[in-house]
Amino acid sequence: MPDHLFHNNGDGTFTDVSEKAGVADERRYYGFSSTFVDVNNDGKVDLIVTDDSSPNYLYLNKGNGTFEDASFYSGFAVNQDSHESANMGLGVGDYRNNGMVDLYTTSFSDDYKPLFRNDGDGNFSEIANEMGIAEVTYPFLGWATEFIDYDNDGWKDIMNLNGHLLTEVEHHDWGTTYNERPLLFHNLNHGAKFEVVPAVEGTGLADVISARGAAFGDLFNDGKIDVVVNCMDHTPVLLRNVNADKNHWVGLAFIGGPKSPRDAIGATVYLTSGGDPPARRRDEQRELHVV
Repeated sequence: MPDHLFHNNGDGTFTDVSEKAGVADERRYYGFSSTFVDVNNDGKVDLIVTDDSSPNYLYLNKGNGTFEDASFYSGFAVNQDSHESANMGLGVGDYRNNGMVDLYTTSFSDDYKPLFRNDGDGNFSEIANEMGIAEVTYPFLGWATEFIDYDNDGWKDIMNLNGHLLTEVEHHDWGTTYNERPLLFHNLNHGAKFEVVPAVEGTGLADVISARGAAFGDLFNDGKIDVVVNCMDHTPVLLRNVNADKNHWVGLAFIGGPKSPRDAIGATVYLTSGGDPPARRRDEQRELHVV
C-alpha cells in the first residue's frame, strides 16, 4: 500500500495531501517507521520513512507544503554497500553533540543494522561498520530503536529491541533464536566509537523476549531514561534504568505558543555546561534529559 500524509484542518478533520505534498510513495515500498525532524537545520521539519526490503525515503521540506525526494542523493536510501535493508525501527539523535541529527535503523536477521552519520546539509554517510556496531547485530532481528543517554554522560547511546518473526527459527541451523536480548551500544570518546554493553545476568540486557516495539522516557522522574517494551505472546516488559551514574540532569517542558504546535515539536535548545561550547539538542519529546 502507498504511504499517506494527512493535513490537520484545525477543525477536527484531516485532508489526505500525499500526492500534493510529493510523498505518495508511488513505488509502494513496505513502509515501517516515520518521523518529522529537521535534518539540514533550515528550520523546517523534514520527513523520514524507513522501508522494509526497499530503499528508505528522506523528504526535504520546501516550506511551501511540498517535499523534495532526497532519498538517494542524501545517502539515506541504502546502506554503504548500496544494498536495500529490511529497515523497520528508526532512531533519531545527535550522537556527536554537533547540532546535526543522525539516524539509525534496525533490520532483519542475517544483516547488520545501519548507522547514518549526518554530514551536514541533509547528507548522510552510513558508518555502522566503522563505528564497531555492524558485525554484532547480524543474528538479531531488530524492531524498536532509539538514541538514549542511558548513563547521563551527555552523549547519546543506542538501544535496540529484538525478536525473530519465525517461531520455528530455532529448529534450523540459522544461528539465531525467536526470543532475543536487547542490544545497548555505549558512546565512546565523544562519538568516535560505540561498544556493546555486556548482557550481565540478572539485568534487563540479559532478558530474552520477542520484542516488537518500545517507548523510551523517564518514568520515575529521576533523570534516567527507562524503556517499556511491547512483546509477542508476553506481557509488556519494563526496563527500569538503575545505572549508578552521579551526573546531573535537567528536565525541560516544551510549550508552544498560540501559533505553533502545543508540544513545540521542532524546538531547538542550547545548553552550556562546565564551560563547554553550547550543545545543540533536539527531541520529539516534551522532556529532554541532558548533562
